[in-house]
Amino acid sequence: MPGTVRELVARALDKRPDRRPSVRNVLDELSTVGAEVVLCGEIGRSYTARLRARMLDAGLAVRVSSDPDSLADAAVLVAVVSERPDPAVRDMRLAARRHGVKVLPVLVGTHTEPDAFLDARTGALPDAAQLRALRELAAGEKESPVAETPDPAVIRIGAALAEGDLVLADRHTTAALLAAAGCGDRGVGGAGRGRRPSAGR
Repeated sequence: MPGTVRELVARALDKRPDRRPSVRNVLDELSTVGAEVVLCGEIGRSYTARLRARMLDAGLAVRVSSDPDSLADAAVLVAVVSERPDPAVRDMRLAARRHGVKVLPVLVGTHTEPDAFLDARTGALPDAAQLRALRELAAGEKESPVAETPDPAVIRIGAALAEGDLVLADRHTTAALLAAAGCGDRGVGGAGRGRRPSAGR
């Protein structure tokens, strides 16, 4: 089942009746599967619904989603950014970069971003020029996907495991955990290959 349809089914089965989509909403969302523009914002925020309505009125095919699978056919992600970090919005922005999808932040809180597409802290909606720019981006080609650079620590651990050296892999793992905790300067004894010290009598 495609991710976009799976997401819709999950919402239709939501335990809270007030969060389940109506029949009309279901039909509207099914018609936007594969839309060039994906809108991601906090569920229940009225501004997200108003923004979607504005883009639909302008003739744009828009899908509201927090499922990264919905970005497969998209060219643009419009991300509604509030003062409270939303994990769903963050994950969608990261997924968009991997897919080569252009991200357009829309600010609705005190949070600021220098490359914001729209400052909507007063409830403003896109004007004609911004909608025209959005339409051009949606009709254009995707950006080049951003390749993720493997973490050197993960490479070292993987190489040690591939060689069957569990002792070295354990040392690299411990070193990586210490570094992540900000204790990398403590180091790990015996970074090189070697046997475990034998227990003393």
